[in-house]
Amino acid sequence: MPNRLSVPRSANTAMSSDSGKQGQVMERGELLERGIGVHRVGDVYGDKDSDGMPIPDAEKDKWFVSVLADSPLAATVTDIPLAHTESEAWELAGRHYGIGKSNASMNDAEEPVVRQ
Repeated sequence: MPNRLSVPRSANTAMSSDSGKQGQVMERGELLERGIGVHRVGDVYGDKDSDGMPIPDAEKDKWFVSVLADSPLAATVTDIPLAHTESEAWELAGRHYGIGKSNASMNDAEEPVVRQ
């Protein structure tokens, strides 16, 4: 059975401008190693989301964070808002899942940060 992705409906995001390009590349590698990816909404879903509801045109060009459906990270992936750019989506994923922390804290069994 294919893994099912869910598109977050919130598009309120902010991106910090203090992250360097080298740091972003390393962060992406860590995210990819953990099975985390980013995708453009319209490229994956076309006109309808995973629930069969129409996706507004304004959201089709936005980016979302995805994980495998059977991953423990899947419990909070839909808490991550849509992003306006691919880089912003990677940054949001890194912040949400705590990537970029020291190796000791990354190996601890901490719950991911949940945004309210």
